[in-house]
Amino acid sequence: RPSLRSFAFASHESVTMGFGDWCKKAPIVSQVWSFGQACSGDMKGAAETQEIFSKRCPVVSQLRSLTEAAMGDDLAARRTQEEYWDQNIGRIYDGKIKREVCEMIDKMNIQPNSSSEVPLAELAQMARDVYDLDKGNEITSTPPEGWRIDRLFRFYSYVHVKRAIYKNDAKKLAVLAFKGTGDNADLYSDLREIVFRKAPFQEVMANYAQEVKQLQDDGFKVLVTGHSLGGYVAELVASHMRQPGCGFCAPGTGKSARDWPNKSECGFVYVNFWNDNIGNVFKTLHAQGGAWVRRTDTSNCHAIREMCDRMKQQPELTNQNLLQHCKEECDSNSWYQIVQPSRCKGELRTGQLLAILADQKSSRLDIGKAKNGNQHESWATRLCFQRLDGPSTGPVCFEHVVKIVGTNGKRLDIGPAFAHVNHESWATRLRIVRKDLKEGPIHYGEEVGIFGENNERLDIGPACAEANHESWATRFYIVPK
Repeated sequence: RPSLRSFAFASHESVTMGFGDWCKKAPIVSQVWSFGQACSGDMKGAAETQEIFSKRCPVVSQLRSLTEAAMGDDLAARRTQEEYWDQNIGRIYDGKIKREVCEMIDKMNIQPNSSSEVPLAELAQMARDVYDLDKGNEITSTPPEGWRIDRLFRFYSYVHVKRAIYKNDAKKLAVLAFKGTGDNADLYSDLREIVFRKAPFQEVMANYAQEVKQLQDDGFKVLVTGHSLGGYVAELVASHMRQPGCGFCAPGTGKSARDWPNKSECGFVYVNFWNDNIGNVFKTLHAQGGAWVRRTDTSNCHAIREMCDRMKQQPELTNQNLLQHCKEECDSNSWYQIVQPSRCKGELRTGQLLAILADQKSSRLDIGKAKNGNQHESWATRLCFQRLDGPSTGPVCFEHVVKIVGTNGKRLDIGPAFAHVNHESWATRLRIVRKDLKEGPIHYGEEVGIFGENNERLDIGPACAEANHESWATRFYIVPK
């Protein structure tokens, strides 16, 4: 059983950060610290401590982010999430734990699987039926046609999620279905994995990896699914082991997911209700592509039964074709695509029509909010690309993660100049032109200008950050239109 110590970050953080930093985000200590600053006349320092506390304290930061999102300020909500991650979990999980998990999975030689396809109606039914384990030791609901229940994991644990394995012997497919929140153990998992942003412990991920590996050794292609907490765990497993499937009404996994170069190509998607205050926590931090669906009833909905009913209305939808069926508009009762990670490759060439997407792929550069005349020359319009996920040499390619830098070293930050990923206008459909106006591929370090379709030129002066500033708004993917 967990102790109070398992809920505290201090045991980890005191080793990895300064005492002052820890004091500014600890619930009680931060207030004493701020009061002391105010009493000494340092009102600016006291206000800064309160700001840090509200962004870095585990529960308070999530309440702040949810409030910002509810008020329509998605940019502020995302920045709060980023600071919380970078100052807490990122320091712990991105280090030893994540490295050990990745190395362990790599040694098991699990085969990537990006092609297996199952109707979303069947996956949703499995994600619903696995909740039967809260009522007893068996799943009493009848499996989807062609499927059978092969194995159940019923044990009550504070670190494991109850789950079931479904098999389709005719198609040689197996689905690992994770159960969502239903008892105290699941509530603890919610706190540990979603609120406190800690991925499953190494031994838990090892168990899931062993189950996937055993199914593959038995000749089955593996998919994963789940609802809520179960969908969150399914997305983690999908990203770490490159397996397809679908998560329903699940929060985003953020940096807990493995950062594969082409992590979007594993055939996993998520589906959330548009008005789901639970499933849409960390909605911009999913590791894979997905969609929201609107309902005629605008009240909050997180129920897997209603999701099952909706899936049955569109039996043609699968984990492989969902994004192709999505609509861009938010029409009542229609599917709405919010993220479709880039699957494009190749070199970026002069004059090619393209879009510049932020790191989370839910926003894109809109130069209507940061532009100047097409003849204007300054450090803010004379730009170059630098690669972030590899050496900054050779041609710029679509699959690269890049930053865009002015001649004075400051970099583009689209926080003040972003639009929704599906927004189309002259200001989001862009072309890049070399300084010498020559045709051909764009190379790293080469001076360029970025123009909209109406020839307005990007000026990063109103939308820039310091050279070392790292966030979703300063890391980019470029995709062709």
